Amino acid sequence: MKYKYFYIFIFITFIIWQFPLGATEPVILTEGTGEYQLGLNLEYLEDKEKKYSIQEIMNPAAVLPWKKSEKLVPNFGFTNSAYWIRIHLRNESAVNQDWLLEIGYPLIDRIQFYYTREKITQMKESGDSFEFSQREIKQKNASFRFSLARNDETEFYLRMETESSMQFPVTVWSIHEFARQDHDSQYAYGIYYGIIIVMILYNLFVFFTIWDYSYVFYVLYLVSYAFFQMSLTGYAFEYLWPGLIWFSNKSVPFFIGGGFFFGLMFCMSFLKMQVYTPRMYHVSRFGVILALILMISTLFLNYAISIKFGVALAVSLPFIVLYSGFKTMIKGYRPARYFMIAWLMFLIGMIVTGLKSAGFLPNNFFTNNGIMFGSAFEIILLSLGLGDKINIMKAEKENAQREALDLKDEMNKRLEQQVKERTENLQLALEDLRNAQDKLVVSEKKTALMKIAAGIAHELNNPLNYILGGVNGFKRVYMDIQSVLNDILSGNDDPEAVELKKYFNEQFSMTDTYFLNINKGVQKSAAVIKELRGVTGVDGENIEEVSISVLIRAALEAAQKESKERTKFKNIKVKMTVPEAVFIELNNSLYLQVLRNVFMNAIYYSNTSTEPQIHIQARWNEDHTHCRITVENNGEAIPEKVEKNIFDGFVTTKDIGSGRGLGLFQSRSLLEYKGGLIELADNGRESGWVRFEIYIPDQKVLQQ
Repeated sequence: MKYKYFYIFIFITFIIWQFPLGATEPVILTEGTGEYQLGLNLEYLEDKEKKYSIQEIMNPAAVLPWKKSEKLVPNFGFTNSAYWIRIHLRNESAVNQDWLLEIGYPLIDRIQFYYTREKITQMKESGDSFEFSQREIKQKNASFRFSLARNDETEFYLRMETESSMQFPVTVWSIHEFARQDHDSQYAYGIYYGIIIVMILYNLFVFFTIWDYSYVFYVLYLVSYAFFQMSLTGYAFEYLWPGLIWFSNKSVPFFIGGGFFFGLMFCMSFLKMQVYTPRMYHVSRFGVILALILMISTLFLNYAISIKFGVALAVSLPFIVLYSGFKTMIKGYRPARYFMIAWLMFLIGMIVTGLKSAGFLPNNFFTNNGIMFGSAFEIILLSLGLGDKINIMKAEKENAQREALDLKDEMNKRLEQQVKERTENLQLALEDLRNAQDKLVVSEKKTALMKIAAGIAHELNNPLNYILGGVNGFKRVYMDIQSVLNDILSGNDDPEAVELKKYFNEQFSMTDTYFLNINKGVQKSAAVIKELRGVTGVDGENIEEVSISVLIRAALEAAQKESKERTKFKNIKVKMTVPEAVFIELNNSLYLQVLRNVFMNAIYYSNTSTEPQIHIQARWNEDHTHCRITVENNGEAIPEKVEKNIFDGFVTTKDIGSGRGLGLFQSRSLLEYKGGLIELADNGRESGWVRFEIYIPDQKVLQQ
């Protein structure tokens, strides 16, 4: 009896030795079930340094940190570690002895499947780092076929390594159930991609109908998204580029970038972001640049870096689109309602998929197909939005047609009026032609007159002096005769003498008026000759450095003095903004005359205001070659007809006898001759202020 417990201990130890320590209960394969999801029935081992071999993994004496999975689909996000999986199976099916083990995530780079047959460990490989033709089962996911006899029990080992998200939904299928499920999946995805193709063709048709380039961006976005979805589900590697391993590994982040590039371009155009949300427009342009960088860099950078960049864009950029759509919808742009709901559904699906890939959400039917569900809703709702936009355009067209009919009726009523207006326009055109001809004639006459004036202006002063001297002498003789007659007739009460005295007094009074008029005429003639001498440049040059402030004040004083002598202008408020320290080299007397003419014109017309004002401002231009003088006055505006010939010679808008028709003409002629300019900057018809701009050249600067 003393060895009894020893034998029991030996027996228990022998029984325990038959099974690995910590091994999970085997998954029982039966006839009634064709699908076994093994997420909760497997063990995994993280190999951070990638140092374990299959011999170490299968050694029952090795103490390794195996962990039991607590998720239906284990997901460890982006990692550089390799992962080992241990699966314990027992077949109790009387019929099925051939099974398939499927890894339902097609983006894993390398999968090694280890199994034991006839006491020999064998290995099969798969993953997107191998050409598709090398796969044992020609299917989008990595699948391995194995046989397990009835009542047989075994363990399988998987080693997985990838730059993508480390997730491994492991499923064991019966051959029959796998074929049925794959058939249904192909059918469902065929419908899904068929919808995308139809939408691509439909939007192309819309584009060629209304020529709105936002639909081109939408079509390119759909193409990019379709390729992204096919790459994500493994169909692109199966059907489109089965031999391009390098591009298969890069296609997902590449088409993420392409989808965001064309998607943001579509949003910017469809939502009219530059009009409704200008700030988000600039942010979206930055997002477009990031998406383009992702597309290009994917072809050169490591996949792990590119996919993380793509996931970051997928999580952040949708909020820009949502915010822009919301703001545009609030501002009353009707198509933004469909856009907002459509993108909200799609972006929720994209965010769910992105968080699932990063390991923050569990793997299940909805997270695995989040983008597909969201994009299906998006395509349907955007189709409604496009239809709504077309309906809006149709309604606008119908409104335009109704307005055209109304306009047609109105045009019939106005036809007679239009004929009359056209006749008047023809008459005005003829009148303009006559005016142009008259101006041409006047211009030629002016040219001839200037030549004559240049020759006779200097000679006219002497005859005027003779006339003035003769008049003054005759006036003295006349005054002597008047004095003698008054002496003779004074004190004589004879009726004839009284009548004669009365007659002579009347004649003397008229004669005084004659003398006064002759004197005014001679003075005005002298002024005209003086202005003619200025226009023709008879007086020559006298260049000197002058303070612009002194020049303006002198010209204003001369204009005020002459105006007070000739008119009754009073109470004119003059405001001057003229720097004291600005000096300019010019002909002092010449520009004094130019400014006097402009100031006199301002004084004359400001009198029509109840509170007459004149503002004068002087400053240098940017290149410091001309002094710019601004003269503005309130009062009467310049009529359109007067404005056309305001700078013509011998044309005046003043009352008869008030002007000589040479003021502005003389000013313009002198300025243009010296390299300056005068222009009418404001006619005063709207602002109430008539403004002239005068540019006086600095002769020293111009000569340099």
